[in-house]
Amino acid sequence: MNFTTTLKHLFIAGAAIFLAGASFAQNPHEEIMADLNKAGGVFYMYSFDTPAATPPPHGYQPFYISHYGRHGARYVDESRVCIYVAEVLGKAYTDGKLTPLGLDTYHKYMKIYPTLKNQAGVLTEKGRLQHKKLAKRMYANFPEIFKKKPHIEANSTVVPRCIASMGSFCESLKEEDASLSIAKDASQATMYYLNPQSSGNPAGTKKDLEYKTSKAPWRPEHRKFCQERINTKAFLNRIFTDVEYAKTICDPWTFESDMHLIAVDMQCTDFNISFSDLFTAEEQIRLWECENYKYYAEKGPDPRSRGRMPALSETLLNNIVVSAEQDMADGKTNVRLRFGHDGCIMALLTLMQIDGWSTPVTDPLKIKEVWQSYNIPMASNVQWIFYKNPKTKDILVRMMLNEREIKLPLPGAQAPYYRWEDFKNYYTQVVNQARITLENTK
Repeated sequence: MNFTTTLKHLFIAGAAIFLAGASFAQNPHEEIMADLNKAGGVFYMYSFDTPAATPPPHGYQPFYISHYGRHGARYVDESRVCIYVAEVLGKAYTDGKLTPLGLDTYHKYMKIYPTLKNQAGVLTEKGRLQHKKLAKRMYANFPEIFKKKPHIEANSTVVPRCIASMGSFCESLKEEDASLSIAKDASQATMYYLNPQSSGNPAGTKKDLEYKTSKAPWRPEHRKFCQERINTKAFLNRIFTDVEYAKTICDPWTFESDMHLIAVDMQCTDFNISFSDLFTAEEQIRLWECENYKYYAEKGPDPRSRGRMPALSETLLNNIVVSAEQDMADGKTNVRLRFGHDGCIMALLTLMQIDGWSTPVTDPLKIKEVWQSYNIPMASNVQWIFYKNPKTKDILVRMMLNEREIKLPLPGAQAPYYRWEDFKNYYTQVVNQARITLENTK
């Protein structure tokens, strides 16, 4: 029995409530056509709109924040991609095989290539500003917590863009109140829960680490899916004067997908350069489908992972539950910040059975209907806000994804506010079941 099925059997009552409130998108094609930047998937920039907020029940005040945030906007994180595109364009330029659009692309790309190559994966200025703005919004949204001079614990993965994001966020809080007590740390000691799918998690196996590589069992079907969806000849014709020549200097699919990564990353930079003229809107959507499939297979409820990819996130979910319980008991920490990666949020949402993220499908064409990677944009974040009634001592928790309230698979007469005891008990069982899944599928 796979992990998702097991959870449904264990928590059938909660699942019924969850399904009634599910709100995942049904038509991503229309969403992307309305905003082509969403074709960038995880490169999509945080919207910073102001979602409606449900007031807490009478008598409840916020007093504790638990948080997990993705790093902010970054440059393309693979030097290989940057170098490969430069080599292909450079060879065709030298051989005189570029169309007018190809020549324009070559000159634009070579202008920014040194930065892309030397700062692969580095947080951009836009990414830094994203976290400064998010911190100011958190401070403004919960004055009841911050006016009491809370102690803040902040932890990041050891990846530089995450450390820089944490620094910007905490710096911004200090700008609001210089007297705030903030402890920051980034070390291998916390990688097991800040990036559960990494080698830092002792529950992971060699095959788990291979799940993002070419050895993953989903790769052959993914390649076939992309080849059927993408017309590389049309793309090559726009750049090269001779398509057959182009095939001798590049792998058409690799070159097109790499060029698309460069193109969608431009929204994350200050270059003021666009490569969107290389693709039609429909091509951008189909390229997003290929990338979206990849994230679904790597982090989501794809049956081929036997539930392991989301189950590895039990370390993060357990940290959220246990840390909150301990922090509220001793009163020493009032805000707990964590900084990590997009895939960690995706896998966590799958494990927690949140709004469609846990829906398994076997038809690759249907993945986009239940899973949209652009919903985890640059600087995406999850916040758990805790509320207390001073008279009754009852505690409620409200969960938000990108500052939007989401429904949980819990009894929820006051949804999106849930009793902390219900939350703790339910997700403790989820953690325990995930550990059983990991043990049984080694």
